[in-house]
Amino acid sequence: MSPHGFKIFRVKAKVHSAYFYAPAFASGNAFQESRLSFFPLIKKLKDNGIPVITPHFTSHDQAASGLTAVVGADGALYARIAANAMGDRLGGKGTVAVTVANFNHTEKLVAKSFEEEMKTKYPNIKVLDAQEEGFDQASAISKANAILKANPDLSGAFSTTGAGPTTWSTAAADNKKKNLVIISMDYTRPNLDLLKAGKVYGLVAQPLYDEFYQAVALVGQAMDGKPLQYKNLLPAPIIFQKDVEKYYALNDRAEAGIAANPTATRKGRRIAMVQFSKNHPVHRLMQLGFREGCATLSYNAELLLTDSNNVYDMIPLVEQALAEKVDGLVLYLL
Repeated sequence: MSPHGFKIFRVKAKVHSAYFYAPAFASGNAFQESRLSFFPLIKKLKDNGIPVITPHFTSHDQAASGLTAVVGADGALYARIAANAMGDRLGGKGTVAVTVANFNHTEKLVAKSFEEEMKTKYPNIKVLDAQEEGFDQASAISKANAILKANPDLSGAFSTTGAGPTTWSTAAADNKKKNLVIISMDYTRPNLDLLKAGKVYGLVAQPLYDEFYQAVALVGQAMDGKPLQYKNLLPAPIIFQKDVEKYYALNDRAEAGIAANPTATRKGRRIAMVQFSKNHPVHRLMQLGFREGCATLSYNAELLLTDSNNVYDMIPLVEQALAEKVDGLVLYLL
């Protein structure tokens, strides 16, 4: 128990890279398999009157998963916004690469929506077929280098993954492409540093903090018996250089950890959050949203986190939440 009333549990496992990690599978089908492993547990939670909200991943079917609600960014919308930002910056002409971490449901949707918007609004911009970066940073950079060498006229790159800023800015430097327009994901500190330095043009501000804060609010509504909308989509604007300070401040709070949060109530209802890869900078921003949501709305926050990047290591923590009879659960279900 921390001085601020937060309980933290950790599962010891192999340490992973701080800024680039791969879940314990690489294919889109494996993402689906991981979901199925959790569905029976979600049913048990539901049968015990415990609402379960999943933030960030909004493609889960309610009937199949048993989830109470999902909350996260509208991937198709932010893809269109990114396409317009890219198209305007390029002046309506050029060649753009699209890369994904892998072809999971969300990233396929984002890549497709980006391409469709570009074709509709900027017909003179050629969009290359999407390619996988994969989950190894060195390999991802190598693939970006290969794309640049095969397409010397490349003028822009859109990556749907949070490692994309490093991947493409490094490849651009390797190939002396100073004017490559790069738009990618997430306001982690390394990505903000690249944006501030002018090495990246824009970052999609997936609502990493807000979606977990709102997940707490949705759990609260469910606990109070209020009707919920199943799918709750949040905006994800593009961050430009002028916007970085707001997002640096969020990173400051996330990196400071629990000590930076308002004091949580020690009595009353408990909401648990289950997540793997607890030290990843994206996940720390999510944890900040959860903690501050609980503190502001007067719930006890219970963080059930793993050190590992293995999704399946979350299963015993979900079982622990069920055994402890928490009042609600925020589950990072891919």
